[in-house]
Amino acid sequence: MILYFNLTKLRLMNFYQVMTNVQLFLSQEDLETLKLKDAAKVFDEKYKTFDAAVQPMRGDVDTKELNKLDERRDKALIGLYGHVRVFTGFPEEAKATAAQQLQAILLKYDKAPQTKPLREETAIVSNVVSDLEVADAKAKLTLIGADKWLDELKDANKKFEAAYNARTQRNMDLVGQTKEKRIALDDEYRHLAHTINALATLGGEAPYKRLMSSINADIQQALLAERPETKKKEPKEPKEPKLPKEPKEPKEPKTPKDPKEPKQPDTPKDPKKPDDGNPDIKLPEE
Repeated sequence: MILYFNLTKLRLMNFYQVMTNVQLFLSQEDLETLKLKDAAKVFDEKYKTFDAAVQPMRGDVDTKELNKLDERRDKALIGLYGHVRVFTGFPEEAKATAAQQLQAILLKYDKAPQTKPLREETAIVSNVVSDLEVADAKAKLTLIGADKWLDELKDANKKFEAAYNARTQRNMDLVGQTKEKRIALDDEYRHLAHTINALATLGGEAPYKRLMSSINADIQQALLAERPETKKKEPKEPKEPKLPKEPKEPKEPKTPKDPKEPKQPDTPKDPKKPDDGNPDIKLPEE
């Protein structure tokens, strides 16, 4: 039996490849004998419509034009920055000063805008052009002969931005169209899979076994490609259990100290006898 019906988790091109393979598997079977000729025909029609929608997304027809415009813009940027930098050390003071002031404007944004991502570069160039088109800055550019670089940069950036926006809009339209065609093909695949399962149940699985196995295996691989972490991992060897720690020997109890002997009370003194500090000495008798 075909086991997989829900293919919504597959990304666009992964889904496209699965449907391409299903079409291939069908073409390798005797559809008349399997009673799948009509179902396969409808599936093929939906597949061709989806394929036509996907083709423009596989190879972007606007990329070459954008690359040419971006290259032209980069050359204009490099030329403008280089021209201004050279004139900062020009022997004529007025031109050198003008170049230094122009360089301060350029460096306010970035030393090398051509290395930035396309959209960021477009924004930087738009700001640079806006600043340099101010009358005072433009006069300085003309003084050092760099005004032609500004004209070239402005034109290249304007054309690049228009082409980039057109491509973005076209791709958005393509995504919407492709989504519609995918849903239609996905529905037809489910219908086909249920038809195959029903015929296999009624007439026996043997004639359909190769077709069902091929579809199951291909979809399983596609789902695993989406979530590689679901692949079975080799079980790790169990760690050897740690040996229990030997119990520590109990410490010997400390010998209790002998209690101090109580002090003997002092013998009371005889008030009649003189206290000479040595009771053992007797006075001689008279």
